[in-house]
Amino acid sequence: MASKRRRSDSVQSAIERAQEPEEIPVPEGISLASEDERTLWEQYTRMRAASDWRTGDLLQVHQVVRCDIEVRMLEKDIREHGFYDVNPAGERIPNPSVGMLDKWRRQKLAILRGIALNVPNDATQASRDRNNAPKVTAEKKKKTKDAASADILSFNAIT
Repeated sequence: MASKRRRSDSVQSAIERAQEPEEIPVPEGISLASEDERTLWEQYTRMRAASDWRTGDLLQVHQVVRCDIEVRMLEKDIREHGFYDVNPAGERIPNPSVGMLDKWRRQKLAILRGIALNVPNDATQASRDRNNAPKVTAEKKKKTKDAASADILSFNAIT
């Protein structure tokens, strides 16, 4: 049986991250084109212990970094030009950057969900609560069903 991966938000993982080297290397075939990309790479890869990263996850992180760079460029364009542009006929049209910004943000979030980097604590806790909830036995189900039937019968008796 394969061993389970350790939770990235555990105390042990935090200790390991603090004791690790500063940087997780970029996989072969991937290059970081700018200092902004290098900064984002370091920020994302520090979210897990180095031993928890798989090559496929690191490739996905590179895609997230690229999405972040695109999002920043589109946000800058929207700040400079606003939400509307004027076409050659003088009509106001929506800035195409707004739609592209939404597309890149959605793609980034989908990738992050895929490699479980953005699971909010509330969602994690809800999942734990659901998994650790007491099991409903057949006897409890029968009692609930009987109580519901009694309520319906008493309601019919009133009317």
